[in-house]
Amino acid sequence: MGEEKKKSETYRPYRYPCPECGAPMRYDPALQALICEACGVTLKKAQYYEVIGRIRDYVRDALRPRVLSEEEKRRREYLRWWLSKKEEK
Repeated sequence: MGEEKKKSETYRPYRYPCPECGAPMRYDPALQALICEACGVTLKKAQYYEVIGRIRDYVRDALRPRVLSEEEKRRREYLRWWLSKKEEK
């Protein structure tokens, strides 16, 4: 009896956050799909993992420090100079 209680206490079903609103999604075996409990988005597991992968890649790229080209550095330097001259007037 004690072992059964330990298993149930440690077992946690995987929670799928909705890629649209962040609410929990539940798996519907009849549809073989995940359904958002809040907004109703329905995705097959393969679609879900594809969308989550795209979001992960987008966030990773957005947070990665960007290496500026020499041309971009010159443009930014010129823009700073131009704006400073406008402020002086």
